[in-house]
Order: sequence, then structure tokens, then C-alpha cells
Amino acid sequence: MNNSWTTAFARIAIVMGALFIFLLATSCKSHKPVVVDQPPAGWVDWDTPDRVNSLARMCARVSRVSNGVTQSVEGIRIEVTQEQKFVEGVYLTEPLPFPFQPVGASGARRVRRMNDGWLVGFNHGEFGGSLWFLSPDGSKSKQILSENVTKIAKIFGRVFVFTNAASQGLGFRGGAIYEIADGGEIKNHLDFETSPQAFFQESSSSVLIVGDSGVYRMSSNMTEEQIFKRDLNGFAPNSIAVAKDQTIYIGMHFFVLRLIQNQKSYKEQWLVPSTCKDFHVDPEQRDCICDRPQLAGDPGPDDVVNPC
Repeated sequence: MNNSWTTAFARIAIVMGALFIFLLATSCKSHKPVVVDQPPAGWVDWDTPDRVNSLARMCARVSRVSNGVTQSVEGIRIEVTQEQKFVEGVYLTEPLPFPFQPVGASGARRVRRMNDGWLVGFNHGEFGGSLWFLSPDGSKSKQILSENVTKIAKIFGRVFVFTNAASQGLGFRGGAIYEIADGGEIKNHLDFETSPQAFFQESSSSVLIVGDSGVYRMSSNMTEEQIFKRDLNGFAPNSIAVAKDQTIYIGMHFFVLRLIQNQKSYKEQWLVPSTCKDFHVDPEQRDCICDRPQLAGDPGPDDVVNPC
């Protein structure tokens, strides 16, 4: 009898010990720190978030520098360009094989071929825009929307149109993403409080959307959740990409916003070129000017300093 009890207790002790080791290993594994990559070479954290709503926003509004982000095999790439003026046709995605200029439609134009025709969108800022469906030869056309078309893209194997709505002289009043089916029919749509600007497809069933109010995740069945809330008005977000470590990058005027995941929230880093960590707004040039320490042989204070 005593041997039976001893054997039973021994077995229980072995099981409890194994369970303890398993839980300890699992706990250690779940609390293993996530290794986050560094920003791309040549870019540093501005590290002054208290000034984001003052100097940074002013700088972005006047800066002619636009930073675009893309994901590549090597990692996140940042392309710096001098933004061009708003020119008719500058956003032409695919040329039409025939002329098309409906009365009252003007501004930047976007074109995409459909299975049974063409989609043509116009964007004239606060003066409004429109979206049209044309037959294959252009002989027939119908207006689908009276909103600014900012992007026509193929996502999940379907065609989506990004828009913002404008009241003439009263600014913008939000935006939307529309799914357009054959025949120019609106199959579904999703409203946003501000205009959706760019997207990144993170999986076969979801994309990240960036706009002036932050970052959203949109599913393939067109439901959304806001995963990062931030007033980006004035920074003109133009692109979004995700690194291998799941860090989110947002391309904007003058800055690149880097979002490092921290449990259910994100830590912000406002990236600038390492040569432009200090800067000021020049009211005469209406531009953001990079500052750097004075070195021997550098131009004097009255000489012109190259803008970022």
C-alpha cells in the first residue's frame, strides 16, 4: 500500500515538474524582446515630438520635398523628390486610345482599363472632380461619381477607386474607397473621415490605408479598423510600406513617419535626413531650410544655404 502511494506521488511530481518547465519555457518565449531594425541608412529620428504640431507641420506645409516609401528585397527604400506643381494629366495612369474631355471636368486625370471599358477619374482639388465609365471605343460614357479621384488601383484582384469630396470654397469633407465592378457599377464602398491617400497590401485579405487622420486596416470584404490615430493634415502622406520587422513607414512632405509596434500601440519616430536634423522655415523663400554646425571653410551667415 505504501509503495502504491509512493509510486502515485512520484508520478504526480513528474507530471507537475514537466508542466512547470513547459510553462516556464512558454513564458520566456512569449516575453522574448522583438528585435527592431534601424531606420534606413542616412535617416535619423528627429526626436522632438513636442514640436510636431508646430515647427514640423509648418515645415511640411511649405516644403517642396516629398518622400516616398516602398518595400524592397533589401528593406524599406525612401525616394526623395522635388514635388512638381499640379499639372493637368500629370497623374495619367494609362493613356486612352481616344480623346475624352467631358464638359466641366478638369484637373489631374487617372485612367484604368476595365474588362468591358474604361474608368476615367478627374481631380481638381476644391473645385471638385468626377469618375466616368466609358465603353471600349469611347462612344458611350456615364458619370459614376462627383468626387475627386485620387487613385484607381487593383487590390485583391478587384478595382478600387480612392476619392475625396470637396465643397467648392469650403474645403474637403472626408473621402471614400469604392469597389467598381464591370459596367462601371459601384459594388461596395467604405467611408472615411478624411481622404484615403495610399495603401499597402500586407496579406491576401487585408491592406493598410493611410490618410490625414492616421492608418487603417481594410479587409477584403471592405470592413475597416483604425490602428493608428494621428492628425497628419499638412504632411500630405503619399505612400505606406511595412518592413520585415512589421515597422510601418509613411512617406510624407519633408518627413518619413516610422511606427514601431509596441503591443497594441505604436511608438512614433519622425525621420529626417541625417544632414537635416535641425531646420527652420524661411518666410521669404517659403521653404524649409536645413541647418548644420558651422565648419571651417563653410559659407558665412550671409551666404545662401542649400535647402533640404
